[in-house]
Amino acid sequence: LTGWYIPQTSGGKPSRRVVVCCHPHNSSKSNLLGVARGLWDRRYSVFMFDFRSFAHTPTGQSVGYLEQRDARAAIKCARRTAPEGAE
Repeated sequence: LTGWYIPQTSGGKPSRRVVVCCHPHNSSKSNLLGVARGLWDRRYSVFMFDFRSFAHTPTGQSVGYLEQRDARAAIKCARRTAPEGAE
């Protein structure tokens, strides 16, 4: 799983507020850049990823079943990437 982590800072300290953005069916993470900008402007760090059907080595869509695993993996990745104590 790969994605884009867009960190936010507040007063020179990394924001502890992180949002994981999941793109809609038949779309990719780049389509969420407007949403990510709005969250970032509100002092959230943002993690966006592509589901398996839009990965560097795409696999088939399951319309939810396998994508649940992708979302869980994205949350774990965001937790590892975010500063300690992030929410």
